[in-house]
Amino acid sequence: MQRVMSCSRKNRRLTFPCGCAPGVLAIILCSVAADVRAQGSVESDRAALMALYDAAGGPNWSDNANWGGDAPLRQWTGVITDSDGRVTNLFLPSNGLSGTLPAELGDLTKLEGLSLNVNALRGAIPAELGNLANLKEIYLVGNSLTGSVPAELGNLANLEKLYLAVNSFTGPIPAFAGWVNLEEMNLAANNFRGTIPAALGSLTSLTTLWLGNNDLTGPIPAELGNLMNLRFLLLANLDNAPSGGRNALSGPVPSTFGNLRALDTLWLQANRLEGELPASLTNLSLDSYLGDENQPTLRFEDNAGLCAPTDEAFQAWLNSLRFGYTGPVCGAVVPALPTLALMLLALMLVGAGLRARRSTVVWPK
Repeated sequence: MQRVMSCSRKNRRLTFPCGCAPGVLAIILCSVAADVRAQGSVESDRAALMALYDAAGGPNWSDNANWGGDAPLRQWTGVITDSDGRVTNLFLPSNGLSGTLPAELGDLTKLEGLSLNVNALRGAIPAELGNLANLKEIYLVGNSLTGSVPAELGNLANLEKLYLAVNSFTGPIPAFAGWVNLEEMNLAANNFRGTIPAALGSLTSLTTLWLGNNDLTGPIPAELGNLMNLRFLLLANLDNAPSGGRNALSGPVPSTFGNLRALDTLWLQANRLEGELPASLTNLSLDSYLGDENQPTLRFEDNAGLCAPTDEAFQAWLNSLRFGYTGPVCGAVVPALPTLALMLLALMLVGAGLRARRSTVVWPK
């Protein structure tokens, strides 16, 4: 009887038809084959790229030069390789990709950067991306991707940048303990639900955290005050967001935010936050919003009673902010105005509205 052997990629399970028992040599050969597959090769990289080409409408891409041909992979549009010809970066933003992300992307075992921003990709992120131990950057902004962030991405211990903004992701905000090197997380303008996980406070390498325009509820966890390297914290809802939901965060602003000494920008507007801003915020400089001098670095307007304390020290700090702030002072009351004054005010507001059209808040990119 002839013995036939096959090896499953996922669990290296040996299967032998006709009830034949595996021998030691068969087990060794299958293990070696699985290890080779896990390590990958130029050939497996080529196959993975072609799987993307087929799944994402490759013939209709804006630029698909050399894809599918015999040219070295480094000559394929958007592909960067190392000295061995292995794919290290895949860079195809705004290139007309339309379709899904294939599981075979998980075979690009040398991949460090994946940039597919502003295409028409749909469906879920394949769990197989969690196999890419060298992956440092994921950019999938501005697509139509859905589903939750797969738990397997928590295996990416080298991940530094995760940009998933402007999609239709749902489920909870990911906060995987394995992301010890994560520096930038932008999940804004999606439909992530639930509360902000306190576990985010353990990702102490974070410098950027953008969670605005989702469907988040509940309090802001005090543990975010542990993010000593954080520079940009945006939990707000922006009216000009291109997609996504509306956060409804509630409760007070944690006093632990006073520990965020590196913080440059804090945007909390248009939630359901309440109470006074904590006095500990005066520890912060809030020095710039990504270098844009037209944006206030502190915003807390349009909440459910969130306001700035009236004490002299806090007011002095507010007035010292280099780029200003927007939000109410606690207890401030707008006095009644006579009819003529109201007419003058209306004319002033019309003029201000015309000026505002030329300086509209730009959605963060």
